Amino acid sequence: MTPNEYHILLLFDDTDTVTLRQVAKHLENSVEYTKYLCAGMVNRDLLTECVDDSGKRPRRAYRLTPKSQAILADMWRGVVKNLRGRVARARRITAIVEERADRIEEMATAANVSDE
Repeated sequence: MTPNEYHILLLFDDTDTVTLRQVAKHLENSVEYTKYLCAGMVNRDLLTECVDDSGKRPRRAYRLTPKSQAILADMWRGVVKNLRGRVARARRITAIVEERADRIEEMATAANVSDE
């Protein structure tokens, strides 16, 4: 999957339907190039074409397919797994840092006691 295709799929995070112009604006690409990208995704069963008639006139729009929904779900699961790993690593590092700080504090206290 190309970065552009990934970004197109992410547009569907809050909505079921995205128009061609919305995709083009999000990618900061021309409508013609965006149409080319989306057509390729339709051919690979990542998007399905539909009509958005919520405005004054009907517009070309797209919806996710079950295949692309599964890809997005896998991506988000990967993000969660990555974050869990980072949190676990941060906890291990925090424990090491706290242990070292305690040792330094104990050494400083012992040094102050022996000076008295």
